[in-house]
Formats: sequence, C-alpha cells, structure tokens
Amino acid sequence: MGLVHTIRNLSIQKKNALFIGVIILISLAMTISTISVVYYQSLKNNLQEQVESIAGIISSNSVVAIEFNDHQEGNNIIGSLRTIPFVVSACIRDRDNREFSSFQSEDVSPLQKMGIDSSLNSKASEYIIVSKPILYKGETYGNITVVASLKSLSRQFRAISLYAIIILLIAGLLAIYAGSRLSRLVTGPISELAENATIIARDGDYTVKVKKYYNDEAGILTDNFNEMLRQISLRDSEIRQSAMELEKRVQERTIELNAATQKAQESEKLKGAFLANMSHEIRTPMNAILGFSQLLEDENLEIASRRKFVGIINGRGNDLLALINDIVDISKVEAGLLQIKKEPCSVNQIMEELFTLFQNDPKLLIKHLRISWSHALDDKRSTIETDPVRLKQILINLVSNAIKFTPEGAIGFGYVLRENHDRKELLFHVNDTGVGLSTEDQQIIFERFRQAEFSNTDSHGGTGLGLSISKALVNLLGGQLWVESKMGTGSTFFFTVPYEPADKFPEVPANKPKATDLQTINKTILIVDDLQNNAELIGELLRDKIEVMYASNGSDAVNLCLDNKAIGLVLMDMKMPGMNGFEAMKLIKKHRFELPVIVQTAYAQKGDRERFLEAGFDDYLEKPILKDKLYQVIVSFLG
Repeated sequence: MGLVHTIRNLSIQKKNALFIGVIILISLAMTISTISVVYYQSLKNNLQEQVESIAGIISSNSVVAIEFNDHQEGNNIIGSLRTIPFVVSACIRDRDNREFSSFQSEDVSPLQKMGIDSSLNSKASEYIIVSKPILYKGETYGNITVVASLKSLSRQFRAISLYAIIILLIAGLLAIYAGSRLSRLVTGPISELAENATIIARDGDYTVKVKKYYNDEAGILTDNFNEMLRQISLRDSEIRQSAMELEKRVQERTIELNAATQKAQESEKLKGAFLANMSHEIRTPMNAILGFSQLLEDENLEIASRRKFVGIINGRGNDLLALINDIVDISKVEAGLLQIKKEPCSVNQIMEELFTLFQNDPKLLIKHLRISWSHALDDKRSTIETDPVRLKQILINLVSNAIKFTPEGAIGFGYVLRENHDRKELLFHVNDTGVGLSTEDQQIIFERFRQAEFSNTDSHGGTGLGLSISKALVNLLGGQLWVESKMGTGSTFFFTVPYEPADKFPEVPANKPKATDLQTINKTILIVDDLQNNAELIGELLRDKIEVMYASNGSDAVNLCLDNKAIGLVLMDMKMPGMNGFEAMKLIKKHRFELPVIVQTAYAQKGDRERFLEAGFDDYLEKPILKDKLYQVIVSFLG
C-alpha cells in the first residue's frame, strides 16, 4: 500500500515517465525473450540436423566394416568423431544389437559415460540423441547412435540472455529518464520492433531487417536486434552450407564405397579363378609324374619306353618347380621383397642360350613354329651390368607366352640399342603371329591373376602370373614393359633395360664334372637328412662312385664326424628334429674346422645362399638337388 500511495502522489509527468518506462521494459523483455527462445530453439534444431547428418555419414561408412567384421575399421570410423566437440558418445551396433564399436569423450561426466542406455533418458533435455539404422541396398546391417551435448548451446543462451538483460536495463533507465518528453518517439519504434519480433518468431525468417528511425535508445536497440538477426541468419547459412557439404561428402563416400565393393568382388572372383586354375596347373603335372612313376614299376618295360617315361617325369617336375617359383616371385612382388643383383653378363650369350633352349621346345616343334633371334651389338658391346637371371626370366616368360598363344607361323625375339631422353637403353622385343590382343586385354593383361580371354585359360594353360612378374622385374631393372597388338595379327611385347656397359667380361663357366671324377676321391661323404627318401636319393646319385654314410639328425652327424676321420665332406640338411643343421655345423667346425660342410636345403630364395655362407657353411645346394650340381660341389672340395 505504501508503494501505491507513493505513486499516486507523483506528478503526472513522472507517472507518465514511469508508465512509459514500465511499458517499454515489458515490451523489451517480451521481445528479447522471444528472440532468445527462438534463437536457442533454432540452434538446437540446427545441431539436431548436424548430428543426424553425422549419424548418416557414419552409418554409410560402417557398412563394409560390419560386413567384414572389421572392428579396427569400425573404431577408426567412429573415432573420427573425437574432433567434433559437441559429440560426447556414439555407438555402432551390429545386426544382433551387439556393440560393434563405440566412442566416449574423455572429459564427459559419469552420467554421459553411461553412453546411450536408458539412464541417459532421465536428462534427455541436456542431450540430443540420434539413432539411425545402418542400411545398404535395403538391407539392415545394424544401427548407429550419436549423443550430442547441449552445454555449448546453454552457455550461448545464458550469454545472450545476460546481454539482453543488460540492454533491457539500460533501455528501461533511459526510457524512465526521457519518458515524459519522448514517449511518443519511443513507443512507435518499440511497437514496430515487437511486431517484427512476432513475425520473425512466427515465420522463422531471420533475413528481415527492422527499420531504424532515430539514433536514440530505440535506434540502438533496433541496431542490436538487427545485428542479432544478422548473426542468426549467418549461422543458418553456415549450417545449411555445412549440411550441403556433408550431403556431398556422403554421396562421394557412397560412390567410393560402391567402387571399392565392386573392386573387392572382382578381386575375389579373380582369386577364386586363380586358385581353381592353380589346382589344375598342379594336378596336371602331378598326374603325369604319379602315373608314369607307376608305369616304371613294370619290370618288363622296354628301355626306350622307360627313358621316355623318365623324360616325361623330369619335364613335369620342372613344370612344378617353375610354378612354385612363380608363386614365390608374385608373393615377393606383393610384399615388396623382390630384389635384383647386377653383375656383368653378355646379352648376346643369353639370347643364344634361349634360342637353343626354345629351338628344341616340344610345343614349338609340335606346332611347326619357326623361331629366330636378332641382335644389334657385338659380343663385347653387349656385355652390360644387369641381373642376368632376371633378364633371362623375363625373356623366357615372354617367349613361352608367344609359343603358347601362337597356333602357327613364327616367333622372333631380339634387341636394339636406342637413346631415350639423354640415356641409352636396350629395347627388347618378342613378336609372334598368334591370336593377338584386344584393346581391353592390353589394359589388364599385366595385372595379377589375369590372362587374355579369361575363359580360354583352360585351353592355353598357365597361372596368369608370368606377365605380372615380368612387369615387376622390368621395373626393378629400371625399364618399362608394354605390348602392341591387334586381334588376329599377332602381338609384340617390348621392354627396356638401361644400357650400362660392363668393365669386365662375365666369367666362363667351368666344364661340368663327370661321374668318373668322383671315383678318384678316397674320402667318405656323410649325408645328413631326417627324411630317408631325401638321403637315399643322394646316396643313389653317388652309388658306385664314392663311399657314403648316413645320419638322420644333427647330434648323430656330430658324433660320426668326431669318430670317423675318413669323412671328408658333409651334406647337411637344415630342418631336423632336435639339433638342426646350423647347430650341428657349428659343433663340427669347432673340432674339425677344415672339414667342408655343405648345406642342402629347400630354402632357395635369392639371398639364402649368401645367408648360409655367412653363417659358416662352405657351400650351398638347393633342393631339388641336380646331379651335375652335386658332382660339381663334391669335386670342387675333394677333387
């Protein structure tokens, strides 16, 4: 009652000023409250859309990870949310609603760390929770749930509210001070401001600009109101732009995912066909080896037939060995372990050896194909620094392919010297008059597991690895490999090798030792191998030529060497039960350092020889052991 009595006793001017001030304060409070609430709701809606877009992106990117049960990829995908400050928790669940991958912010509260379970719903007003199914081509792979915190929005809302209150208080004080004189000037702009606020709140159009009449408090309020609208409009534009970019990124990722899926399916198809073809390539020579081996058991078999069958067995055995070498080489290519060893070699000598080899090739003779070779340098100038083994392997692969795919006509191979961008190189060619290659085949023929006319692999044979290996070898030698061809007119394969003249000529190989050379050796050879068949094979190769002894493990080999001084050389296997070949060699060398210990092993990769020699072995024989090589090693140490 005292306050009412005091107001009644005020002058009319003060009452008017007070009335105007109260009205203005109420109007401003309503206007700013409306804008703040609308602004807060707008930010919340925009955040809701952004979280839904993020959930959609994670959903699209998670299909492959769930399909292949790749938890690491799932963790990588969901872990990308760590860079988004308002995301506090996320979880990917598979088809069985089991947790596949999850993410929780390190600085979240215990309630937030509870993740997306039902307990979080008790404070749902503090979070935005978006859950979406993970779909691909209509099939559900699981679901993704993303939880975003509204704390940042709350802080913005409090700041805006505080700013609005300050404005409200300042405007109210000024209104009370000048209300009696400026009531009409102030009431008009405030009314228009309130009307525009109502329209904005109703239509959500933040591009509206309130007209400014004067540079007074009402004008300042109008400017601040317009600035607030401008910021909201700008934020809306940024959010829409972000949403468009996210949508574009989702589309790009979808295209990438489809391409990756198609490539994976094609790769699986090629690998399946490769394995089936590999089985065929292994079983075919094995069938000949086993079959003709059984025929050799016939005691009444004629000598000519016996020799023919042995030749077939040897040929198919070499085919299997070549197949194994191809598999090992392509594995090295995949792992990046394929290496070259440059040394002086004569290109002319290599070409002449290959001509002699293929001139007597049964496949060439059966088809009545002609073969020729050409060279552009004399023997001295053709001696270069390169890897002769790999160069020969490349040429053998290309000429073998030419013979395989040429039903009639001729095969030619050779080289010329040319300059290419201020460097000299040898340009090799292998041409044929075969079936030729289509433009499409020329693009894929050097890929792994590929063969031209994939359906015709059975008719021509082969694993589809030769050209892929050859391309990798040419690249390692510093050159390039390509093909020029037309269907029905044959093909020409080209590859280059840097021309690096050698300072010295390659060593001339020594004459092969004869079996009679072994009969002059008055020493005993110890054969150490845990597999009886392997040991008996070497024994048969040396039978009636030199005295042999056997040991089935490293420990027995050491004892025999210490007890029997007649042993002049040891052929040591590496992998044996108990004491292995390396340990046995060390003990033998400790007591009989001069005794040659030769490793005979199936470790036959490039670099294995050097590794065994560095370990202390005197020489190296790779399995399968060839008779001439065995004689050569024995004669070199005991002859």
